[in-house]
Amino acid sequence: MSMMNSGRLRQWLLTVYWLNKLETKFLKNFLIDASLVLNLLLNLLQCALRLFMINLVSR
Repeated sequence: MSMMNSGRLRQWLLTVYWLNKLETKFLKNFLIDASLVLNLLLNLLQCALRLFMINLVSR
């Protein structure tokens, strides 16, 4: 799971880097916000999955 996240993070960092070079401020800020929201959702999903797995194991 963590390897997938690091790959996705690298992709976002590259995207942000190229947008920085292009200096399209509005689009850059929008993409950074979208990446933060996406990462937050992924973290919440991971937490929910972990809790679900813990519940399965503890039964």
